[in-house]
Amino acid sequence: MRLRVVFAGLIFGALRGLAQEETAPPAATGQPEASSPSFRMEDTVLIVKTGAGVGTAFRYQDKDGVFLVSNLHVVGGPAPLEIYDTAGRKAAVGSFLEVAKNTDLVRIPQSEGQGLELAATPRLGEEAVAYGNSGGGNVITENRGKVLGVGPQTFEVSCEIVQGNSGGPIVNSEQKVMGVASFLTQQRNDWNEDTRYSEVRRFGIRLDQPLTWEKVRVAELQREATAFQGMSQSILLIGQTMKGMDGRKVALKASFSEDLPNREKAQRNLDQAVNYYNKNLITARNKQAVKLGFKQVFTHLNEALEAVVEEQRPVFQSAWGMRQFHDLAKQREELSKKLLDQRDQTLKSL
Repeated sequence: MRLRVVFAGLIFGALRGLAQEETAPPAATGQPEASSPSFRMEDTVLIVKTGAGVGTAFRYQDKDGVFLVSNLHVVGGPAPLEIYDTAGRKAAVGSFLEVAKNTDLVRIPQSEGQGLELAATPRLGEEAVAYGNSGGGNVITENRGKVLGVGPQTFEVSCEIVQGNSGGPIVNSEQKVMGVASFLTQQRNDWNEDTRYSEVRRFGIRLDQPLTWEKVRVAELQREATAFQGMSQSILLIGQTMKGMDGRKVALKASFSEDLPNREKAQRNLDQAVNYYNKNLITARNKQAVKLGFKQVFTHLNEALEAVVEEQRPVFQSAWGMRQFHDLAKQREELSKKLLDQRDQTLKSL
């Protein structure tokens, strides 16, 4: 069985807080009717561009005020952050934004303007339209479909959501927003063969679920996001190196980013692990030598992982940042387990 989950957001992007003091949003003033000449969806849906990728945002209004709404994985990245409409007008981003504690959503208070209003609970079979920056083309597109599935936090649609659409609205026939386009999945096994469930499935996060918002300083989110991005890339690099330890000489020349804190320690230990594996472990012919070899390689790889992950724990202070750190810590544990499994398989083959 194979399961893939892909965020429908980043193509290349990050986050910048504009030099502007936070202002309290005014009470919602009402959205123009969809049939009104003053209503244009392309003025309500915006393009997001960051240092890590691109995605989508939209204006939304409720009892708390008017906001820009998007996915956290779209705007939560290294600086700079630009959010603009189809006329090139930049949206205001203050010193703070608000992050949902229980799901992948973020909202940015706005001091003016109007936004989409909340729809009723999504219903199976009803019309759905997803608007967004499809494929990172820097244009807002319209993708029509239907609601295929409904759950407590998410719902599935047939709209052709792709990368770049993350953070965009999914609206009903009344142009009211049901949720936020967020991720794609694909799972293939013997049981779903020749059904739609073996193909790519597209999901939005419901906006009518109970949401608790945490106020986060933009600069803090950027700092944590930059660290998270560097750590994620470093863990991937270590994982690729381990994958190359398949009984043949490791040809991969892995180098950590110059910006990574503790880079020297991480690089030294990774190089030592690869060198020991190439010179000693792949030539070992008895169990004792294999055990000793894996112990040395395991020690150096763990030292590299510790430099990448554990020693950067103080960087993460917000609730969002701590969740990201714990996700990285789990990835580290999984890599360590894979190395032990690799050792056990090698011992069995002797």
